[in-house]
Amino acid sequence: MTRTLIELRTLARERADMTDSVFVSDAELNDYINDAIAELHDLLSAAYGSGYNQITIELTVPAPGGFGTDPGIAEFPITVTTGGIDRDVAAGLGRLVRVGAIFGNDNIVCHQFDVSTNRIDATPKSWDRETDIRYNLIYPYAGATKIGTAALEFFPVPTVDQTVQIRYILAAPVLAADSDVFGLGFDTFVVVAAAIKCLAKQQDDTRTLERELGRQRERIGNLAPPKDIGQTYTLLRNGYRRDGADYDWNGDW
Repeated sequence: MTRTLIELRTLARERADMTDSVFVSDAELNDYINDAIAELHDLLSAAYGSGYNQITIELTVPAPGGFGTDPGIAEFPITVTTGGIDRDVAAGLGRLVRVGAIFGNDNIVCHQFDVSTNRIDATPKSWDRETDIRYNLIYPYAGATKIGTAALEFFPVPTVDQTVQIRYILAAPVLAADSDVFGLGFDTFVVVAAAIKCLAKQQDDTRTLERELGRQRERIGNLAPPKDIGQTYTLLRNGYRRDGADYDWNGDW
């Protein structure tokens, strides 16, 4: 079920028994609601893992000599207005999940580069499946062709244009206008979390709503699919579980 920002505010005031009160302003309540949406987004990202709210795009990493482009730096958009977590509210970059270089049918993972400690070799080098390709996220990117664009800087710089694929999680949406639509689901979580903040500001008892919020968190975890469907083995320190029940000790991992 989708809710507009004004509907979420109304529901939160009802749960906090503040329908006739202006103690919490609309602007404050909007902040509470967006904080709750961000928390819900983090919970869903953790619960659903790689299946939640990810964007996959392919980029071209330019080689030296590319007209109008910085060699080794690939720009990519970090906002969407269709698809993703909400079809009406743009969302930015949450976090990168994977960066991979494409060689035919192979997608070889690239590793993050720490520009503060790692040695930088700016010498252009041909990429192949054995190359240790590193990337550095630049966000926001000052040289972007469009404001708000992110970029990935690659080391070494490829000697020819190369294709890479990135997967990233969108950031939580921020509702600003009353007509902005919240479409993540679990709107009760957002309403209750915002109502708790309203009661806390008024120094009222929040324990009943805290318990309800706890049930909502548990519900999110219970509804999430298992990370390994059909797999009953669980890795434990100094042993493993067999068939989800028996524990075998073997003296190591």
